[in-house]
Amino acid sequence: MASGRGESNIASILRIVFSLLFVAAGAFGVYYVLMHGEPEVIEEPDEGEEQVPEPERLADYSWEQIASISAEIAAAGGGDASRQVAAEYRLVDAEGHLTSDTKTISLADGTSFEVRLIGIFHDAREDGQGNAGLTFMCVNAPFTRAMNESDTNEGGWEGSSLRAWLNGEFFGQLPEDVSSRIVPVKKQTNNTGPAYDTSVVTQTIDKLFLLSVPEICGPVSWNLNEYGERWSYLDGVTNAEGSQYQAFADAGVTGDGDPSGYLKRTCDNVYCSWLYRTPYTYPDQGLGGSSFFVVMDSGYPHSFSSPVEPQGILFAFCV
Repeated sequence: MASGRGESNIASILRIVFSLLFVAAGAFGVYYVLMHGEPEVIEEPDEGEEQVPEPERLADYSWEQIASISAEIAAAGGGDASRQVAAEYRLVDAEGHLTSDTKTISLADGTSFEVRLIGIFHDAREDGQGNAGLTFMCVNAPFTRAMNESDTNEGGWEGSSLRAWLNGEFFGQLPEDVSSRIVPVKKQTNNTGPAYDTSVVTQTIDKLFLLSVPEICGPVSWNLNEYGERWSYLDGVTNAEGSQYQAFADAGVTGDGDPSGYLKRTCDNVYCSWLYRTPYTYPDQGLGGSSFFVVMDSGYPHSFSSPVEPQGILFAFCV
């Protein structure tokens, strides 16, 4: 009988101990919530959903993630809203300047080159769905090539053999994870050659494109400064080819110079001159039908070259 009563007493004591522990645990839980708030609930992502990671360097994003970021920037509608989205992914710094980070693209033949962000919400999409979120450009020229096979700028960028090759044969050499995310955009160019007014500026749809004079320099007054008021209307033709990308504005590039050396680019590790898509437009010098503008190997933004002379090719594209 004593043994039974002892076991009963032990069981009662254990019940009391466990009850006290339960009460203590509850009291601690209440105290923790009061001091720290409700614990964070971590939601699992939907299976198969592409997750854009926490902000990191441009090189660390996949092209799928870059396309997702670009779509988010585009959906913000431009201006400060789009720039805020870009800043969240460290594509814009605290001062509002574009990142200088680069990303490498490798072709099937082993050739590789770097691209850099030059604009946000800058280029109008072909499909009418607003602007593309991001525009990239080669950091240096991966190759040299002539604008045309014949010594003429008639037909401008639209009719050039370089444009046909870039958007045809060369485009097919890009890795699929890049090419499948490139968005065709609308580009304005003097597609006649010799020019007398802005009616020669027409639209092309491009996946890969060269930049125009004003897209790099902003508005220029080259003809006014060199030839006087009589020829200043030709500056209007050139300036109708778009607006300056932010990267060049950030670097202080104008039609008069390149104070930071941003336009000095290389091909095969040697400084080279490189092509604009803008035809030279001064008809009375005998050059208006046979030249395109180029950036000099020194980085000076204003010179011209024969269409059959190979130049550095720094193409751009949008995602």
